[in-house]
Amino acid sequence: MMALCLILSLSLCGVALCEAAESEVPAPWTEVESAEAAAEGAGVGYFMIPEENTETDIGPLNWYSFEYINGVAEASGAIGTAEIWVRKGLNEDGEDVSGDETEYAVHVTVTPFEETEEGRIDGFPIECYGNADEQWMKMIWVSDNFSYSIVIRGQGDLYDTFGISTQVLLSLYNEIQ
Repeated sequence: MMALCLILSLSLCGVALCEAAESEVPAPWTEVESAEAAAEGAGVGYFMIPEENTETDIGPLNWYSFEYINGVAEASGAIGTAEIWVRKGLNEDGEDVSGDETEYAVHVTVTPFEETEEGRIDGFPIECYGNADEQWMKMIWVSDNFSYSIVIRGQGDLYDTFGISTQVLLSLYNEIQ
C-alpha cells in the first residue's frame, strides 16, 4: 500500500511539474485577428498586405492567420496552392526577419523602379532567393526603419522548387508596407 501511495504521489507530482513548466514558458508567437493587430502587438506601427482574394498569375491570395512576436508581425496564407508568409519587423541593422535559413542555389538583387514625369524613381532593392531563375522562394528588403520578407513554399514534391516570378514578386512588394 505504501508503495502504491509513493507511486501515486510521484506521478501526481510529475503532472504538476509538467503543468507548471508549460504555464511558465510563454508561446513565442501570439495569434491575433488581423494584420493591424499583429502590427500593434509587434510594435511596428502598421502592417499593410495585399487584400484577401487578390488575384495573381498563380492563383488567389488568401490569409488565414496573423501573429506577432516582439518586433515582428506576420501574415500567413496561401497563394494559389502554395503557402506564403509575409513579415514586417523593426530594422535591426538590416536583419533578415524571414526566419528562413535555407541555402538557395540562386540569389539576385532586383531594384524596382517607377517612371514619372520627373524621371525614374528607384524603389528599395529586393534580395531574391530560389533554386532556379524566376522561381523566387524568399524575398527580403529594407525600407526606412523596417525589414520585410516574403517566403513561398509549394506543397508536396514542390516544397523545395516552387517559387514566384519577378512579376508576381513585384505585385506583392508594391502592396506590402
